[in-house]
Amino acid sequence: MGAAHADTYTLMGSLDTGEAPPQVLAKAFTPMSDLFGMPLSKSVNAGPQQHYVLEAAIVALHNWVSTGKPPASTSTMEVDDSGLPTARRDANGNVLGGIRTPWMDVPTAAHSGFGQGDRRLELWGSSIPFSTEQLTKLYPGGKSEYLRKFEDALGDAITKGVILPADRAEIMAVADVMYR
Repeated sequence: MGAAHADTYTLMGSLDTGEAPPQVLAKAFTPMSDLFGMPLSKSVNAGPQQHYVLEAAIVALHNWVSTGKPPASTSTMEVDDSGLPTARRDANGNVLGGIRTPWMDVPTAAHSGFGQGDRRLELWGSSIPFSTEQLTKLYPGGKSEYLRKFEDALGDAITKGVILPADRAEIMAVADVMYR
């Protein structure tokens, strides 16, 4: 999934009241390379997926307890265990397998739940935004191509139960604001 224990959304506080405009939510997912006054070598994990996947997980847990119907399962993260187990990554630097969200399948950054190489920063993970050149290579049709692919990936995530249908419009609005 590319999520960390905590991320930029966590640092910004709970902004999603259901009424926050996309610009405000997008700000909560802006990469930051300073944590409580400590400069970082990589930006704190800024992938929006954790917030939305957590909402879907809570609903799925409630439904499981209420009805006995277990949540849908997802694939596990792919791991190379030919030594010290290491997550396998795609050409964009994102983990293969696991919970798939549009931010992982139609990326604008490499998101990692792994720490910054400093024990004090292990919980924050990292996000490395793609350069303009990388984005152009991935989405030669620009923002419209990105949003089309993102919407398809979002539909897949909703169908698989890892994102709630009620979050579709908000997520698309935030994706529109965030693409540079």
